[in-house]
Amino acid sequence: MTHQMIAPIVIQWSKGGASFLYGTHLEYQKDGSIIFENNLMTSGTIVQEWISHGVYQATRRISPLPLLIPGKTYQLIANMTCVPQNSIFIGIKFFDRYEHELDFVILKESTNQFNVPEQTYQYRIQLINAGCKRIDFHSLVLQENEECSRQLRQQSDVKVNKLIQPDKANDTITIIFLENINHSVSVYNHLAKNLTNVWLVSDILTQENSVDFVSRIHQLKKHYAITHVKLVGYDKISNFLALYYGTIFANSYVYITDDLGNVEYYQEMLHIQEGQDILKTTDYHYVYIYKNIQDNMGILKPLIDTSLHLKYLPLHKQKEE
Repeated sequence: MTHQMIAPIVIQWSKGGASFLYGTHLEYQKDGSIIFENNLMTSGTIVQEWISHGVYQATRRISPLPLLIPGKTYQLIANMTCVPQNSIFIGIKFFDRYEHELDFVILKESTNQFNVPEQTYQYRIQLINAGCKRIDFHSLVLQENEECSRQLRQQSDVKVNKLIQPDKANDTITIIFLENINHSVSVYNHLAKNLTNVWLVSDILTQENSVDFVSRIHQLKKHYAITHVKLVGYDKISNFLALYYGTIFANSYVYITDDLGNVEYYQEMLHIQEGQDILKTTDYHYVYIYKNIQDNMGILKPLIDTSLHLKYLPLHKQKEE
């Protein structure tokens, strides 16, 4: 992905998707907008989808989506209304060249900003039903947020915020692995602001960044006389990272949910040697797992900001080894 967006890209309604869902009434307006109505859709249904790298031979259509630059921040503005209000979510899925899903974000109306994960090769923008009956759709506008991108470029390859509320009287550091750098604000509001000696970390699912991360933690432990490390995850990638680094740092405690995703793929990314079974660490006495959270969410699972899982983790518990 080497192309840079020069100007905002206007994305129109694409033929297909929910246009052919049973019970759909689709009306094209003279101004290019559409009116979409369907009273039979269940929550979680993908109403419309745009794919950046569509197979031309299969679709006979060129993708309307531009190439995005990994590491940059973009903004997606939705020019549409829906009935009931706020009954459509906008989701973006990112994939690498092997079609492994890297991330899935739900855009928030307050910013509508998202960061493109490293190694992104393809992405999909989706309109997801959350009880919607009607959509008056005009367009989506995709543009680069240069200010946010500039701030991210100033950070190192391992995205690590400054230590939150440092306290030398506390001998424990709490490291929260972010599924997405866009989660940093919600993670802080839901959990980090109530703790001391907290680090929010993202983008370390490579061997090079992992080595850098471990080095930084050892330096921090010396500077603040840290003796214990709490490693926190709340979804697929962050749960795996918390388990993995729990095997590296002495006197560590792991707090995760029960969704681990593609463990073999993550181990390959970090070049973890064959025979080292990360899953076995879930039986260790220093690992706390909040279970059944996925079952409780049901069909709305893809629509939930998974950082909300953090409130269920028993971070106050800490068994002595």
